[in-house]
Amino acid sequence: MRGTGIEVSGLFHGTAGEKAADKVTIRATGHAVLAPEEFAARMEHIAQQCEGDPERGHEEADDLLCEALAVMGYEAGIGIFKAMEKWYA
Repeated sequence: MRGTGIEVSGLFHGTAGEKAADKVTIRATGHAVLAPEEFAARMEHIAQQCEGDPERGHEEADDLLCEALAVMGYEAGIGIFKAMEKWYA
């Protein structure tokens, strides 16, 4: 299931004993956002399809993570991540 029009602002206080994050801002207005269930299902599909080929699995999982982050406005960080040399054991 996909949703649109999400905009979250404010402080994240966390639970007792956790360090509070400075500020949370999610701007996905007008972009499709992966529901947590869809994200998990797609990640599970990648894990099953790429069993025995961990490099391909991690590449596809990286792409899915970047897709999920992109709609929240993290394009600059995604660009830095994608420019990094990849290493898979």
